[in-house]
Formats: sequence, C-alpha cells, structure tokens
Amino acid sequence: MPDLFPAFDIPDEEPDDFEEAFVYKPAPLFDFTTGDFVRDGANRVVMVEGREAYKNWVEKMLFTPYGTCKAYPALGVDSEGAMAEIDRAGVEATFERVITEALIIHPMTERVREFEFTWDVDALHMRFEVQGRDMPSMTFRLNARRQ
Repeated sequence: MPDLFPAFDIPDEEPDDFEEAFVYKPAPLFDFTTGDFVRDGANRVVMVEGREAYKNWVEKMLFTPYGTCKAYPALGVDSEGAMAEIDRAGVEATFERVITEALIIHPMTERVREFEFTWDVDALHMRFEVQGRDMPSMTFRLNARRQ
C-alpha cells in the first residue's frame, strides 16, 4: 500500500548561492530633487553599492504611489488610501501598515519601526526607522496632505 505521507530528508546545509542572493546589489543613483538619475562628467549614470543603493531603493518605494507605475504596479505606498481613513488613529495605523508592507518585500529589509506622527491642520509628518541586514537603522521622513 502506498504511503500517503511520504518522508524525505531535509538537507542540513544551505545551498551555495544562498548568501549571494542576500547581498546589496549595485543600483543607479536617483536624485529625487531633480527627478532624474545622477550622471558623472562623461554623462554616464552613477552607480552606488551597499547602503547607499538600499537607501535609494527605500526612498523610491516611499515616493512611488501604489499602483500608479506600470513598471511595478504592486509596489509603492498608498498615501491616498491611508489619508482617506476617517480619524487620525486610522490614518496613522494605515500608514504604518502600508509603509511596512512596501519596504518589507526587499529581502535585505529586516524591520520597519519607531513610527512617530505629527499633525498640522491638514498635513501629517511621519518619521520612522528602517533597518537593513547587516547595517544600522536609517531614519526616514515622509509627509502627506489631505485632499
């Protein structure tokens, strides 16, 4: 009679390429104030590595409205949806969730925490920390306005 629950051995070691999959990859440096890639004197796109590449990725996710970019439709932060919540507590909880969900998809993101919210009349100022693997946490700030 065939076994309904087959048994198999679980390997004790990680595959050889496991560590290579979890390294900070080089990336083109984007300047969010100019809205363009940074270029050197020969007009080549400047590449950055490690912490700077990861930080640039985090900023890109924070400034990309969720679902608006055809290149990556399931990435970004849904600021409009968060600001549409009824009360301030709902807005803060939703921002904490959507920011964390947007950033935790990166395999090098370990945690997103220490959210602080400050309200003006119609604007919300957020401060939070993001920690990548094998690096100290970085502080980010984000602002949102009610429409």
